Amino acid sequence: MPRTPARRTRAVVVVVAAAAVIATGTLAVATAMRPEGRPAAGEATADAPTATPSAEPDAIDRQIDKRRIFALRSDRAYVEKVAAASDTVSSDWTGLRLTPAEAAEFARQETLPAKLEEMRAILAPLGASGGVWVENPVAEPQVMVVAIVGEVGPDVRERIAEIAGADPLRVTTAERTEQQLMDIGAALDATPAGRAGWLTGWGVDITRDRVSVSVDPAAPASVEADLVASSGDVFSFTRQGPATVGTG
Repeated sequence: MPRTPARRTRAVVVVVAAAAVIATGTLAVATAMRPEGRPAAGEATADAPTATPSAEPDAIDRQIDKRRIFALRSDRAYVEKVAAASDTVSSDWTGLRLTPAEAAEFARQETLPAKLEEMRAILAPLGASGGVWVENPVAEPQVMVVAIVGEVGPDVRERIAEIAGADPLRVTTAERTEQQLMDIGAALDATPAGRAGWLTGWGVDITRDRVSVSVDPAAPASVEADLVASSGDVFSFTRQGPATVGTG
């Protein structure tokens, strides 16, 4: 018996801003526990029923942790040297203390989203925009990536290079435009799996030129193969239930 379609929350994700990518990468790194922070096996004994609270991390410890998040050099001797230097620059939004060279790199990164949007604005009307994004979001140096669909004239490529200027740029190819990927995702509602409520979400992954689809874990095993058969090999799948909103 067909299921009643469930309410679905879709996240149509098109990466366009370095800040958004940094936020994602930062979360992934920030949630990884440092080795020295992991409890050792057998640490608690019957002789010590009460654990001694760990000392509050000092300013250098906090700088080390933040530098690891942003993939900056983070050995203690170096961080102490930076903190003591007379030319150290403080970053308001990260709380980092940076060398002048590091501060210049952060300032450069802040200009990248606008450049990427300008490149997209050139390609999209030509039906040639496969997406724009930043590569290695929490590593140095950050590189702008532009995916082009089909052929464009040398003047278009020259203009994109002019916009990039001295900033690192990688031009790659894609089979589908961003709009085509979004249209494929939007059409999922009309598929048998969509009508049955088996699809719990979808998003556009421009870095892989695919539509990411989440499928209810209880869905028939044939759902993924049926979608590929009807729409082509354009999907990546995960089995995941619908998002729920907590009441607490």
